[in-house]
Amino acid sequence: MDKKKEIIKGVKTLVLKKGYNNVSVEDITTYIGIAKGSFYTYFKSKNSLINYILEEKIMRLKREMNNFFKNIENIDQAVEKLVKLKLVLKNEEDIKVDLMITSFFRNIDSLDEHTVKILIDIEKITVNFVKKILLTYQKDTKIQIEDIEFYSKFVNSIINNYKIFNLFVSDKNDFIRTIHELDKKYRNKEFKSDMEKIIQSIIKILK
Repeated sequence: MDKKKEIIKGVKTLVLKKGYNNVSVEDITTYIGIAKGSFYTYFKSKNSLINYILEEKIMRLKREMNNFFKNIENIDQAVEKLVKLKLVLKNEEDIKVDLMITSFFRNIDSLDEHTVKILIDIEKITVNFVKKILLTYQKDTKIQIEDIEFYSKFVNSIINNYKIFNLFVSDKNDFIRTIHELDKKYRNKEFKSDMEKIIQSIIKILK
């Protein structure tokens, strides 16, 4: 693994373990065993590193949007795919990014202006993603064109709230910090049942 990837992977682990405000550049370089100079070869600061990770998240979202509509014929299939896409995170590094984003929103006052802007952009992109789905399959729903924006935000919030307050919260009512903890949630039978309820509830709301 090259140093840039090591830095990115290392900061994800440290932010989840210690919290964004408690992680310094020195912590990152010590954790992965490189000199500070190596860090600054790739990133100007901790903030620029975090922003890079968030920008990568935006690029992944856009790729998912471009590939989403393959083999989707109606709103029922679209809702099912959307919910599973947002809740069933298969890549470990993507899971860490989503956990980080959740922690950032809880500590948004401590973030720099550019980081906050990127976080807002991520939310806008996800809402617009839902909006595109609803516009594409509007004929399958009861939604009027003037209400698309409202329902897009509403559907997105249903999925996000479940992810944050059910998946990302531990049994001790603290936010999950490790992949192992989240994996236990995924293996729980209640998760599959909950996901099906979310899918059916959203379809019922839309139709």
